[in-house]
Amino acid sequence: MFRRCCSTCRLALFAGVTGLSLAAAAPASAAVSWTSTPGGGNPNGLSSGQAGATTIDFNSGAAPGFFGGAVVGPGTTPGLFATPLDDLTKYYSAGPSTGSPASLTLGGPNNYFGLYWGSIDSYNTIQFFFGATLIASFTGTDINNPANGDQTSSATNRFVEFTFTGGSTFTGVLFFSSQNAFEFDNVAVANVEGGGPNVPEPASAALLGAALFGLGWARRKKH
Repeated sequence: MFRRCCSTCRLALFAGVTGLSLAAAAPASAAVSWTSTPGGGNPNGLSSGQAGATTIDFNSGAAPGFFGGAVVGPGTTPGLFATPLDDLTKYYSAGPSTGSPASLTLGGPNNYFGLYWGSIDSYNTIQFFFGATLIASFTGTDINNPANGDQTSSATNRFVEFTFTGGSTFTGVLFFSSQNAFEFDNVAVANVEGGGPNVPEPASAALLGAALFGLGWARRKKH
């Protein structure tokens, strides 16, 4: 359905659902830094230590705010998705087998994001949006080079933390993977300077997720 929509319609839908004006969107030059910690050694997967962060661990099978992709596991299904290193719990997967892109819709601006990114591949991409405006994009190779998808190495299984500074924030996240798969667990969000996270809003998640999906598809088609 979204492939037939014009890009203008997708942007209008996205902006309308978020309730944010495109004119008020954060600039594309938003300041974003990231750090990462090698994975492994924790049966629950690595998680955030950021004060005030809300963590989505998928252990109940629920994925509030997510659209596209799927909660999978525990364990690995060869050729489809692989559990992050030493993680014995459920996790999330985006890719041809479960749906890509996957999106996460938040209830308002946040400036911190963390996830336990498993078997990092060069074809994995994470993008941050404010309203309908793309403000930052990272591939697996940006996080670790080589991003060869090694399922047993701590170098390619990492807890990655993104921090937005200078007043920059994001309201949505897209997870792309052109091949199986982009796997992650223990997603953490926070509004560090604002006094607490704007967590996903289940009532609007599906609609906004659909809009994010359409927006992501439009951007992928342009490249």
